Amino acid sequence: MNLDNFINTLKQLKGDTADFEIAVSNIHNLEVDSIYKLLFAKELTGSRRKDFIKEFPTVDWPNPDKFTYKALYHECKKRKLEVQEVFTYLLSTNINNSITDINTFDFIDNIKVQLKW
Repeated sequence: MNLDNFINTLKQLKGDTADFEIAVSNIHNLEVDSIYKLLFAKELTGSRRKDFIKEFPTVDWPNPDKFTYKALYHECKKRKLEVQEVFTYLLSTNINNSITDINTFDFIDNIKVQLKW
């Protein structure tokens, strides 16, 4: 799954119930690799994450205390470049949003994140 497809699917998963159901159906039909399912779930919160996990019982879901970016990084590191690109995008977006949402850092426009692959 390339980055654009991942981003579009993630937007659907975060959308209303109908969009969520369409995205889940597409993931099932396309037989998306479990690493992408883990990455989708990591980006979802609360009941949406819980509903997503229920849809994919065959995925080896980690315990909540082990469902970390560090653990996902080590798993993505073993995978192809497309997976690493998606993970880098997700981590960069999260770091940027975390920093730029704080008024103290409103002078920061963007932070470039480089990972050790």
